[in-house]
Amino acid sequence: MTLAGLTLPHLSEFDPPVAGEGSLDPMGVGPVSERLADLLVPGFRARMSQFRLLTAIAVASAICEDVDPDLSADGRTTPQIAFEWMTLEAFANQAAADHPLRGVPGLQKARVTRGRGERLSANSYLKGPKVFGFHGVYKPLATEFGIIDTRFDAGPLRDELLVAWETDNDLEGFVSRQTGTYGQKVRERLTNALRKSLSNKHSELPPTGEVARCIAGTLHPDLAGPNERAVLRTALHAAYPLRSELAHLMADRADSALSEKDFVEWLLPQASPDLRHILQAIDAYEQFARILDVSFRTLCHVSGSMSPSVITPDGVSNQPNLVRAALELPSSHRDALRRLTELGIGVPELEGRFAPFATAMAPRDLVVVLLQHHQAIQTAKPPLGKRPWFEPYKGGVTIRPGYKERALPAYDGSYIHPVRIFALASFLWGLEP
Repeated sequence: MTLAGLTLPHLSEFDPPVAGEGSLDPMGVGPVSERLADLLVPGFRARMSQFRLLTAIAVASAICEDVDPDLSADGRTTPQIAFEWMTLEAFANQAAADHPLRGVPGLQKARVTRGRGERLSANSYLKGPKVFGFHGVYKPLATEFGIIDTRFDAGPLRDELLVAWETDNDLEGFVSRQTGTYGQKVRERLTNALRKSLSNKHSELPPTGEVARCIAGTLHPDLAGPNERAVLRTALHAAYPLRSELAHLMADRADSALSEKDFVEWLLPQASPDLRHILQAIDAYEQFARILDVSFRTLCHVSGSMSPSVITPDGVSNQPNLVRAALELPSSHRDALRRLTELGIGVPELEGRFAPFATAMAPRDLVVVLLQHHQAIQTAKPPLGKRPWFEPYKGGVTIRPGYKERALPAYDGSYIHPVRIFALASFLWGLEP
């Protein structure tokens, strides 16, 4: 059937305050997925993969407590960020070819800077170090575990973790600062190097010296000792029973090649009712999100593969992906809404933003609704809105350069959003007994 009153989106003339391209999440399905992932694996983020950096944060906290942040000569570098400079330079210079480094925020910058014969500084490090450095990435979990507090001061677990670390690495005296011990000497040298780094506006830890080699070896992301691993595993299970249950269920399959979608399917029969409700809601919502994403990206593919690239609702109404989406979206929307209602999240979005997709409609009308929805999503993106991917042209719309889809999107595949199962699997794999 045809829905009355639907017209192609009308784009006004270019308005300079609307900034940027808005190339992420064209259908606005990401925020609900993020909240579901927060329920499933709280504290974790999809980009976390090297959980031994939690110990590096603990070491940094101990060193930074003896350093005055007012020493920062560039006026923007915190002691924590300067510690990252020193640690990443040590990693970049380490020569353990049998244990290659991967997944360490900022490491590529350190390698590039080293290749130029320079030292890490505010100008050569990450542009947003407080967000994208390893303190920024891992701070939420370090805070939840009690390693640090929100100001990076010592949390209740910090010294226990450091004692485990120093025991595993023959660094006794680091925590107690007992005079004459090797751990105390390493701590003192790190503290002095940090003070000099802040004052001189670049890393001052000798890159091939004894302390740099010590840091590279004792904080290598893949080489945690047994005592340290035990402390971090215990912290994982302390706060959230459902996350702990998920970790126990996954423990024997953490190294599996399963996709996150397949993992959910495998977990469902074994999960408790509360955990099962979250898994079912994730699965239902990701199915709805995939249909929306595939249908929109199908328009991007069709427009980009045509010459001229103009598409109209009638002209693409027989496209199989769009025909399937028109049939499946209403029931998928109902299922997602039902599952999310059980959890009490995402309901305003499903009943508001995504409400048009709950109604049965013909494929040509779905095209109109998809384009209208996309324009609304882009317009609402902070701070001042983003440009849509399509623009009016010769009685239809055409895909803008840079947004063409080379291949026709497929309905089969894993979830379109990371639900952090892989992040938890990395934690379990890296810290197994």
